[in-house]
Amino acid sequence: MVLLHRVGNVDVDEGSAEHHCVVAGRTRDGALADVWSDVQAYLDGCYVAYVPRCDCGWTGPPFSATPSGYAACEQLWRDKHLQPFLRAANPARTRS
Repeated sequence: MVLLHRVGNVDVDEGSAEHHCVVAGRTRDGALADVWSDVQAYLDGCYVAYVPRCDCGWTGPPFSATPSGYAACEQLWRDKHLQPFLRAANPARTRS
């Protein structure tokens, strides 16, 4: 499990939310690894893809099970999922 950022008690349309990013491994049968699995520890072909997830229920698209796919999961979660919540909490916040 990778905790990229935690946002607690952010007032948005959906109410209070907490956001923890997990890069999950997808197995050949399509199942996603649990949130406690360190997918980077299994470089033996155990996973066919990496998938960005958030404990709020959001799941992004699959990426290749490579270091660049892992990094893409982290980036997508930050840019497409987390940033809207941060901007809602602080409208003056600009993207760096």
